[in-house]
Amino acid sequence: MSQKMANTHAPMTTTHLAGLTRRRLLKTGIALSAATVTGAKADLTIGGQVISQPSQRYGSDNDADNMAFGEPNATPMTPQWDFATIKANCEALKGRGVHLHLVAPSGFGSDEQRNLLAIHRLTQAGFYIDNPEVISRRYLRFAGSDSERLGDITALLNRPVHELPKILLGVRGGYGAMRLLNKLTDQQWRMLTQKLKERGTLLMGFSDFTALQLAMYAKGHLPYVAGAMLSSDFGKTAVNTDTIQSFINLCTQNQLRIQVPEAQLYRDTAPPLAKPIKGILWGGNLSVLSAMVGTPYMPTVDNGILFLEDTGEQPYRIERMLQTLVLSGIVAKQQAIVLGKFNFSGISDAYNGDYTFDTVIRTIQQATGRPIYTDFPFGHVARRINFPLGVPVTLDNVGSGYQATFNQFYHLKTDANFGNLDLTKLFV
Repeated sequence: MSQKMANTHAPMTTTHLAGLTRRRLLKTGIALSAATVTGAKADLTIGGQVISQPSQRYGSDNDADNMAFGEPNATPMTPQWDFATIKANCEALKGRGVHLHLVAPSGFGSDEQRNLLAIHRLTQAGFYIDNPEVISRRYLRFAGSDSERLGDITALLNRPVHELPKILLGVRGGYGAMRLLNKLTDQQWRMLTQKLKERGTLLMGFSDFTALQLAMYAKGHLPYVAGAMLSSDFGKTAVNTDTIQSFINLCTQNQLRIQVPEAQLYRDTAPPLAKPIKGILWGGNLSVLSAMVGTPYMPTVDNGILFLEDTGEQPYRIERMLQTLVLSGIVAKQQAIVLGKFNFSGISDAYNGDYTFDTVIRTIQQATGRPIYTDFPFGHVARRINFPLGVPVTLDNVGSGYQATFNQFYHLKTDANFGNLDLTKLFV
């Protein structure tokens, strides 16, 4: 049965736990849906009192996960999980859990225990994972050979719609997804995306996973999610509560409203914007987008709003990639640009330290005349607020900041096994 995109009115919110654990909040009966996402900070409302957290301009959250995605230098976890047990737990949920399929199109996971912990959390929460074995694959720098990684996708082609997963979850980023794109025909891409749309599947991930998301949107307009991934988010020893709460909200609510309070220096053209901007929000990782310009896997979006994020690049390299989008005519078709968190990890311009990210934004804004919104709470940082792409969004100016409101996106509430989920287990 085809699932239609929801269009109702309950706001989607998240929380920053501010030194309190989620478990303690649950024991005291405090509602976790009381706070509104706010850029580089979030306000936790307890008994009507708003507790604000400090914010960082354009920056990255100060966390070990701010390293290049995949954390190659992270200390491996002490072994406590074995694959046989984890796989058995997955199989036990077949027919009872909400169906989730792993996609590992890029780099291999450097810490198997981390991935096993992630799968353990998801199965405890009630997700049936049909292919946990993907986490153990490795070929050169990739999570398996091209044919093995492509198999994560082609395995879905011949399944009837009702047997398709509700979530296609990326395992991790790195590089490799682009190698797979031309190994499916246009007809196969269209057939797959149409079936996933009928199922209402959430295509969830970021970083190099953007290549698959863009391809599926270009070939069949499948909406996708800039969101949590297996290794980087569900596999943390202690999960980021904001990220997990926003994942839960995305999966269970019908409206998302994200507020960014930081002053926006480049949002207004002359004269100032008199009304909200409405359009399809799309995009993802800037490095991936710029590399896909001119290929048949780059979407064509007219009157859209382009979202971009990246990590580990000097400002001039960010500008060069943005110029590629400008010179190709892509930016000219957009109403605005929304910039997420650009994690520089202490990187500055090697030639001139005065050439900053602000310089880049100013240059692009002046060259294009497009309003540029900054500090959107998503990127290669510890705290990522899950949100949909390839769907309509409304951008409203709120004081010196702004908010983004989504009313149409896929969720899990219509799944037959939704009632078996206990998503609080994701925090354990």
